Amino acid sequence: MSLGLTWLTSALRLLLREHLARVAHLPVIELPHNSVEIGEGGRFGWREPPHRRRGKIARRGGRRLGDNPLRARLWAVLAIFAAFAADRAVKRLLLSGAVELNGTTLIPGIASVSFTWNQGVSFGLLWPNSDLGGLLLSAAGAFIVVALLVWAFRARRTRVAVTIGLIIGGALSNLVDRYLYGAVFDFLAMRLGGITLFVCNLADISITLGTCGLVIDSLMARTS
Repeated sequence: MSLGLTWLTSALRLLLREHLARVAHLPVIELPHNSVEIGEGGRFGWREPPHRRRGKIARRGGRRLGDNPLRARLWAVLAIFAAFAADRAVKRLLLSGAVELNGTTLIPGIASVSFTWNQGVSFGLLWPNSDLGGLLLSAAGAFIVVALLVWAFRARRTRVAVTIGLIIGGALSNLVDRYLYGAVFDFLAMRLGGITLFVCNLADISITLGTCGLVIDSLMARTS
């Protein structure tokens, strides 16, 4: 008996909706085929099932709720400054007044201080064989920084802006090294026992963190 009343109520609701739509010259709004009927306080309505509601991004005027381009740009500038300033400060300290730290073990078998002049890119990759190769690497780095700056200042989400800012700050600091010294100053050697895996600096770490952040954000966007 209750099941029959439910069907009858649903049918009457659909007929009333079609009638009102014709009167108002509006298109009929069909309920999703997998919508869930709910009833609270004697009223009937519908909502999307949880698996469709979950991860759905609310929008207003074509923009995601919570997007704030001005705030994102501000955080991008702060991330750029933080990554750049931290790397410059540490390099200046090590090169001027802490030369005796060269060779110091930080974590036995894992990390140590090792001063190295790197003419390649991050972690000693793509080592050029000539001055022209170094110039091309510097030009490529400058082009990448400009492209990332455009991306950072067009970003609407703070998380994306910060990760791009970390990459820009690290890349800028390494470019300053190339301009001043003709090579990048690396000082942190990562080891696996007696094997040196790579030598890097804070700028390389900032670039790595920013890159990982972009990858994680991309994966989260796909799953949401």
